[in-house]
Amino acid sequence: MENLQLAGELDVAQRLREKLLMGTAPCRVLFVTAKASGDARAAALLPLHIVISAAGSQTEIHMMRRLPAQDGLSAMVLRQLQTRVARAIEKIGMRASL
Repeated sequence: MENLQLAGELDVAQRLREKLLMGTAPCRVLFVTAKASGDARAAALLPLHIVISAAGSQTEIHMMRRLPAQDGLSAMVLRQLQTRVARAIEKIGMRASL
């Protein structure tokens, strides 16, 4: 799906329960990579960190990566990756609502 790969994930809520003995809403950070774009500078932008958390009956999804201010090519590559991730998330949401 969109040539994306899950490089890893962190269950933040579980970590808080185990280490700080406190409960919180479900929250995971996904580390997403994509097939090489051919631009070596783009590798510095990966993996993309995606935070998925519960907010009442809703699910919130945030892509956590700042765009490099001075590097237009890397910013373009990152925007393309964010677009691919957004499409993949939309496809998953559409399947879940059927």
